[in-house]
Amino acid sequence: MGRRLRDGVNAHAREAGSTLEVIGYDAVPFFRFDKVVPEHVEKMIPFQAGMARRGVILRRDLNFISAVHTVEQIDHTIAAAGEVLRELA
Repeated sequence: MGRRLRDGVNAHAREAGSTLEVIGYDAVPFFRFDKVVPEHVEKMIPFQAGMARRGVILRRDLNFISAVHTVEQIDHTIAAAGEVLRELA
């Protein structure tokens, strides 16, 4: 599920020309815009807000995938990320 999330969000980020990248272990995806903290935070805040408006609550960095997450929830998160990234482009 984590790999599905990472691959899906990263594909949307490339399509939108965004610097967002999901990295890390499958069960612990790390969302980052830039390696430099101030720039990352500056871009992450509107991304998080857009995701929250779509019913997806994300931490600023590490997130966690567990056995209770469904394919539908992961796919909703991927689709929401695509919408937000296009909106922010």
